[in-house]
Amino acid sequence: PLPELFPMDFKKRGYSPLDEWRQNIHDLCLKKAREIEKPGLFTLTLPTGSGKTTVGLEIAHLLAKKWKYETIIYALPFISIIEQNATVAKVLFGNDAVQEDHSLGYGELAEENRAGGNSWARMSALFRYWRTPVVLTTMVQLWDAIFDPHANASMDFHRLSRAVVVMDEPQGIDPRLWDGFGRVLSFLKEKWGTTFILMTATQPH
Repeated sequence: PLPELFPMDFKKRGYSPLDEWRQNIHDLCLKKAREIEKPGLFTLTLPTGSGKTTVGLEIAHLLAKKWKYETIIYALPFISIIEQNATVAKVLFGNDAVQEDHSLGYGELAEENRAGGNSWARMSALFRYWRTPVVLTTMVQLWDAIFDPHANASMDFHRLSRAVVVMDEPQGIDPRLWDGFGRVLSFLKEKWGTTFILMTATQPH
């Protein structure tokens, strides 16, 4: 099940004007998110340094709780950002509820399991199965879960059902693909109730 949220209080971090500004943005965005009545495709456009990661994850949790969903998927363009944002996610949700799904994140886990871990953990590590309520993954892995016909990639496809998917920096996707991709997101929203949040400081047209 979806874990409880340990909300971030920006004001307590340092009492600087910047933290107060971040808290005001956070509160305004959460207020607007509470007005959302049904699953859909949404945008969250905030400047760099405003606490987008925290705000995006808290909105995803709010909507998932409202609709009794059990999955939050957070997709990013670069592995280095995943590792950084996973730290934030673990503060909000706890270590056990968060999975980092990227090519550098499984070597250590596979070694631990090879030394005597259980076969399910070893298999899920090998095949990059999304096994936790909160998954931070790459945009490529999300794309493959939707479009790749191979079993190893499509085994995560069902996790998009009744999920909130945050796409961080979606402007990195080739503009020539947006029309078809947008129609696929709309289709998943209609059929599965999947909610997509496109989050960036520079929203694509």
